[in-house]
Amino acid sequence: MRENIFRLDQSEYKEYIFGILFLKRMSDQFHKDYQAKVSELKAAGHDDDEIELLLEDEEQFDFYVPEKARWENLKHLKTNAGSGLNKALEALEEKNTAKGLEGVLKHINFNRKVGKKPIPDERLVEFIQHFDSIPLSNEDFELPDLLGAAYEYLIKYFADSAGKKGGEFYTPAEVVRLLVEILEPAEGMEIYDPTCGSGGMLIQSRNYVQETGGNVKKIHLLGQEDNGGTWSICKMNMILHGSGGADIENGDTLATPLHRTKDGEVRPFDRVIANPPFSQNYKKADMQLKERFNTFMPESGKKGDLMFVQHMVASLKANGKAAVVMPHGVLFRGAEERTCRQDFIERGILEAVIGLPQGLFYGTGIPACVLVINKGGRENRDSVLFINADREYREGKNQNSLRPEDIEKITSVYKAMLEDDKHPGVEKYARLVHKDELKREDYNFNIRRYVDNSPAPEPQNVKAHLNGGIPTQEIDALQGTWNDYPGLKESLFVPRANNEFQDFADEFEALSSLKPHIENFPAVLKKHADFQAALDDWKQDFAGFEALGDKKLGDEGVFALRRESLNTIEKHLMPINLLNQYKVRGALADWFKTLEADFKSVAASGWNAELIPDEVLFASQCADVVEELETKQARISELQIFVDAADEEDYELTVENPALPSKYVKQLKDGLKDHKATIKTSLAVLKAQIKDAFTQLKNSAELPKGTKQGDFAKGLTGKELNFAVHSDILALADELGVQLDNLELIKEYARKGAIAAADATEIEAKIAAHKALEDELKLLKVEIKETEKRRDELLEAARAAITPEEAKLLILERFKTELDRQYQSYVRALLLDRIAAIENLHRKYQVTAQSIIAKREQEANKLAGFMKELGYE
Repeated sequence: MRENIFRLDQSEYKEYIFGILFLKRMSDQFHKDYQAKVSELKAAGHDDDEIELLLEDEEQFDFYVPEKARWENLKHLKTNAGSGLNKALEALEEKNTAKGLEGVLKHINFNRKVGKKPIPDERLVEFIQHFDSIPLSNEDFELPDLLGAAYEYLIKYFADSAGKKGGEFYTPAEVVRLLVEILEPAEGMEIYDPTCGSGGMLIQSRNYVQETGGNVKKIHLLGQEDNGGTWSICKMNMILHGSGGADIENGDTLATPLHRTKDGEVRPFDRVIANPPFSQNYKKADMQLKERFNTFMPESGKKGDLMFVQHMVASLKANGKAAVVMPHGVLFRGAEERTCRQDFIERGILEAVIGLPQGLFYGTGIPACVLVINKGGRENRDSVLFINADREYREGKNQNSLRPEDIEKITSVYKAMLEDDKHPGVEKYARLVHKDELKREDYNFNIRRYVDNSPAPEPQNVKAHLNGGIPTQEIDALQGTWNDYPGLKESLFVPRANNEFQDFADEFEALSSLKPHIENFPAVLKKHADFQAALDDWKQDFAGFEALGDKKLGDEGVFALRRESLNTIEKHLMPINLLNQYKVRGALADWFKTLEADFKSVAASGWNAELIPDEVLFASQCADVVEELETKQARISELQIFVDAADEEDYELTVENPALPSKYVKQLKDGLKDHKATIKTSLAVLKAQIKDAFTQLKNSAELPKGTKQGDFAKGLTGKELNFAVHSDILALADELGVQLDNLELIKEYARKGAIAAADATEIEAKIAAHKALEDELKLLKVEIKETEKRRDELLEAARAAITPEEAKLLILERFKTELDRQYQSYVRALLLDRIAAIENLHRKYQVTAQSIIAKREQEANKLAGFMKELGYE
C-alpha cells in the first residue's frame, strides 16, 4: 500500500496514514454505536422520526461523527478526493473540540503539494479503497486494544524509517519499559511526560498499571509536546488506546510549561517520565516560571539537558519520583552542570544513575544513561546507586536493544539495593556510592569511576606459552561450568605431576574435537534434560492458561497470569542452577510479550481457531495431505541432490544417479546429432554398395534360385539399423568364389554405422534417464503447487470444522512449544559461551613456542637440504 500508492517518502505520508486510520476508526465505531442506539430506541417503542430527533443529541456519543466525516460518504469519492478528506477531518475536529480533538486533525492536508503538484485523485481514491476493506469498530477486533497496538506498530515503523528524526517522536519500547518498571506507576497516580513525543511512555505507564492489577480509569495521564505534528499523533494515539481523557498540551515545555496549578504554579505529579531531546539550546528570556531552575545552564553550546531534569524535579510532588533518559555528558561536564549535580546530591533527590548500552536510540551513537529522581526519603538519603549496564544488550544491525533479561536485571538490582542499604552490591555492575565520596570526586558522576565493568585482561601464562600445558588456575576459573557438568573437566584435561598445569587429553589434539564432545557429554545432556523436565513440570499446571479462554478473563486475567507465572517459574527452574534469575524471568517475560496478543485474544474471545497457525492447523486437520506433501517434498529433495551433484567437478555418472551435468547434456545432444548423421550416411552408402555387389555377383556367376537383391538389405532402415546384414552378401560372394570390387567399402560403412548406432543408443539411454528424472521433478513440483493452491481452501474448511476443544488443545500446545523454544535458545546460548571459553584455552596454549621453534628448525633443515642438492653449498 505504502510507497506504491503515494510514491512518497515515509516521513511525507505518515500523517496521511494516521489521519485516515483515525477517521475510519471514528466513523466505523460511530456507525456501530448509532445502530445500537437505534435498536434500543425501537425496542422501547419509538418510531423513526422520534429516533432521528433523539439521536441529534451529540453528547450521548463518545465522539460524534458528522455526515461529512462518515465513511459511507467518503468511500464514494472519485474527484476532489483531497478536499473531501480535508473537509471530513475538519468537520470531525469541530464537532469534538471539547473532547480533546481541537487542533489535532485540521493541519492534515491531503491537498498539500509534493514537489510541484498535489497527490492525484486516483492515488487518493486507491488509498480510500484500501482502508474501505478494513473494518475498525470494536466488534471487529479479537482483543480490545488491537487498534492501539497497530497504531503503536505504525509509529515504530515510521520511526525506523525516519532514522535520526525518528528519535524526535519515538523512544524504543524496551527503554520505555525499563523506565516504567523503575517508576512503578500505580492506580490513583498522575503521570506526566514533559516531552511526550507520540505518547509511548504514557501508554506503557498505563499498561503497567493494568499489568499490576490496577484500574487504569483511576490514573491521569498528562504530557506536553512541542512539535505540532507529533502532538497530533500523540493525541490520536491516546484516543485509540482508550485514554482519550489524557491531558496532552502543545508547546515548548522549558519556555512555557502548560500544566499549572490554579495559582499558575508548576503542577506537581506523582510520576514524571521522559526522554527529552538531547543537547538542545534554549532562551532564558523566553521562559516562564524561572523559579523551576536552581541552576541555569549555558543558553548556547547545546547544554540544555539538565534544564529538562530540573523542570521534572519541579514537577514532582513531595514524594514523587522521576526517571529520565540523558546523554552521558551531563554526568561529568563541569561548570553549571557540575553545580546542578551538587545541588541534586545536597538536596538528596538523586536516587540512581544507570548507564545504558550504546546504540539504543535512533540515529545517534551518543552514550546515554537514566537518572532516577526521588523526592521521597530525600531527608535521609546519603548515597546514590550507580548501575553500569552498558555491556548487556542484544546487538542489532542498525540499532541495539535491551533484552528482557537485561531489563529484569537492572530493575531487580535497583529494587534490591535500595531496599537494603547494607547490600554489598554486584561486582562490576552496581554499587551504592556515599555522598561524601561523590563530593571527594568533585561531583563527577562518570559511571565507570564508581562501577568499572571493563573485562579483566586476558590472562597469558608465559610458561604455558613456552613449554605447553593449560594453567590449572585458568581451568579453575571456569568453575561454574565444572559445577554444572560434573566429570566434564576430568574428561577434557589430564593433570601434570606438579598440578600447576594440565594438558588436553590426546583425543582433543584438534580444536574441532572439543565442541561435539562437550555437547554430547552425559553430564551436559543430563543437566539440560533436568532443566527441561523442570520446565515440563511447570507446564503441567497450565490451568491458569486454560482458564483464560474457558472463562474469558480479559486483559486483567492475562496480566494476573503473567505476574503469577513469573513467580512460579522461578521456583521451578532456579533449583536446577543452570540459568540465572534474570534469564529465567527474562525468558518468560519475552515469551509473554511475544504471545501477548494471542493471550489477550483468547481471554477476550475464547479458543478461536483463527489463533492456530496455518502450519499447525494443516498438520492437525489435513494429515493425509501433509503426509503426501512431505513424501513428495522428500522425493524432490532427493532428486534435487542428484541434479546438484551432477554439476560438481568430480561427478561420475552412476545407475543410482542418472542426472547429467547441464553442459554435458548439450554435448551429448550435439554428439547424438553427429552420430545420426553418420548412421544416415552409412545406411545410404551401404545400401548402394550392396546393390553394386549384387549386380557384380549376378554378372559373374549363377545365383542360387530365388536369390533377390532386397534380401541383402533387410534391416538397413532408420528404425532397425541392422548393419550386420552386410555379412550375407559377403558370405554369398565367398560361396560363389567372387572377389567383390567394393568389399572394403562395404566393411568400412558397416563398421561406421554399427559404431554410430551403438553410441547413439547409449547416448539416447542417458538422455532418456536424465529426462525422466527432470520430468519427475517437474511433475512433483507441479503437483505440490496444485496442492498449495488448494491449501487456503483446505485451511478454511478445517477452521470451520474444528471444535473449540480441538482448537484449545492445539493453541495450548503451540504456547508450550514456543515456551520450550524460548528456554532452549537461552540454554543453547549458555552452552555455546561455555564451549567458547574452553576452546579459548585450546587456542591460547595448544601451540607452544617450543613447537614453533622446532617446526622452524625442521623447515630450515629441509631448505638447507634443497640448497645442497642444487649445489649452493
